[in-house]
Amino acid sequence: MSRKRILIIHNPTSGRRNAEVMATVAVRLTDLGARVDIRVTEGSGHASELAAEVETDSQDCIIAAGGDGTVNEVMNGMIKLDAAPPLGIIPLGTANVLAHEIDLPLKAAGLARVLFEGPTRVLYPGIVNSAGESPRLFAQMTGAGLDARIVAGVNPALKRLFGKGAYGVETMAQWLRGGLPSYDICIDGEKFKAGSVIIANGKLYGGKFVAAPMADISTPGFQVLLLPGGRLAMLGNAAALFAGRLSQSRDVRVVTGHKISLNGPMGEPLQADGDLLGHLPVTVEASEKPVMVVTPE
Repeated sequence: MSRKRILIIHNPTSGRRNAEVMATVAVRLTDLGARVDIRVTEGSGHASELAAEVETDSQDCIIAAGGDGTVNEVMNGMIKLDAAPPLGIIPLGTANVLAHEIDLPLKAAGLARVLFEGPTRVLYPGIVNSAGESPRLFAQMTGAGLDARIVAGVNPALKRLFGKGAYGVETMAQWLRGGLPSYDICIDGEKFKAGSVIIANGKLYGGKFVAAPMADISTPGFQVLLLPGGRLAMLGNAAALFAGRLSQSRDVRVVTGHKISLNGPMGEPLQADGDLLGHLPVTVEASEKPVMVVTPE
């Protein structure tokens, strides 16, 4: 089934050369016969507002044009709709983890064809609950510890200029700083401690790196990676991640779970889908309400 009515929610600050890529895909969609509306975000949270304002049955697809953070915001807006259309992605960000997870083509012609007539796949997001805050969804992963501190500390200007290189700079800064605390984790009633925690809803992490090969976005639940916080362990686990063997590292424990509580020093950051989402303590659970995502197959 082709999608004749398409809304693109575009984050103009995401990635480099993003306006050119987004415009090319939009033109290709128009050439295929779609009516394309484009709305541009004006700041943090605006993508969620735009998605939540969509009238029922007015669109055949809502496309998030941006990075993983933009996809996250659009998904959080769409979940408020009574009958949401499928979610499409034009990957323009630094890592584009969900786009890699579902194996989206990166060239404009192939991507437009998929968005126009590709099948859909079920995605069961995770839900982050924090006291005094509205629940927030994530698609790919959430976590506390080293990765959350990196996300919280990365310089936005460096990120715009150097992309993934900015994360490398901040990773080195966090490694030199050291001193990761011990986090208290409860997974489906069983208690653990770790120096870093990655709650993986999908297989990939940081781009195309396989962190949790048994995780599946199409089924509710998570693979929880519990990592030590020492400097030597950080180096070893970074090498294991680059080799696609993080879950097999002797320093890493992997636990399957559906409901997780994370506790640590008050104010410790929590990242979700590559952006700062909040601070500890939080609980994380699997959503029972899926989101339909446009995929190549």
